[in-house]
Amino acid sequence: DEASEGARRPRVLYTIPTGSNPTGASLDAERKRDLYAVARRYGLIILEDDPYYWLQFGAARTPSLLSMDVDGRVLRFDSTSKLL
Repeated sequence: DEASEGARRPRVLYTIPTGSNPTGASLDAERKRDLYAVARRYGLIILEDDPYYWLQFGAARTPSLLSMDVDGRVLRFDSTSKLL
């Protein structure tokens, strides 16, 4: 938009989409699709830190952001804290 023209924009979006601490909140599939669409619109790289992905209990797991990636903008980690 015009108000932010010339302003610096973020280049990376970091998210813990499943079981985010301290609330344990998780993004549903629709919210992940919306997040991915925003990242595509603004040219963001997504760092998906998802150590709790395999702890989803239900009929089916919510798809990861990486599984929605069609243009190579998602980097998925099982636990970023172990890498740092």
